[in-house]
Amino acid sequence: VFGVPAWGHREFEEVNLRIYVRRPTAEGVRRGVVFVREIVSKWAVATAANVFYAENYVCWPMRRRLELDEQNVRDSGVCNGGVCNGGVRDGGQMEYAWRHLGRWNRVGAKRAGPWHLPKQGSLGQFIVEHYWGYNGTPRGRSLEYAVRHAPWQVAAVSDVVCDFDAAATYGKPWSKVLGKTPASGLVADGASVEVCTADRINDGGP
Repeated sequence: VFGVPAWGHREFEEVNLRIYVRRPTAEGVRRGVVFVREIVSKWAVATAANVFYAENYVCWPMRRRLELDEQNVRDSGVCNGGVCNGGVRDGGQMEYAWRHLGRWNRVGAKRAGPWHLPKQGSLGQFIVEHYWGYNGTPRGRSLEYAVRHAPWQVAAVSDVVCDFDAAATYGKPWSKVLGKTPASGLVADGASVEVCTADRINDGGP
């Protein structure tokens, strides 16, 4: 964050709900995300994101379950502490859970295919290749920040689990959409991420 490694806060559970946006600029179209809500297990992460990036983070108890291919983890050289999505073995279970209002909520799936870079124009590319973040401030200003990371590989999944209280987690308007059966699913291997300084952008722009 701001070019400084966040020691002690570089690995943590997170579940987020996002929408995808495009912003035309003189340099070309910037594909980005707007986060509706981000759930994390570390108070300092939530506080910093809310203060410096005007995000909507909350800190709730969380847990994870990852069935790893230990050889994959050792060979990759990118997984600190041996825990990352890239180490999940083919057929391995992935599950993230958060506790809110006295209930454990969870999302998960099993990896069901080889790792590969998503094809140009595919749904997988649309979901994982976004290098900009956008948000609004309480004063009505718009913020834009760059997110830098190497391209992520993806893999197919099976046995998707979405067992959570959508209204309690994200609000009643979102529960109508999130209560439906998922249309698709995938897993990305992930990579180290650098979050750059947020800049104000023209309020009258797209």
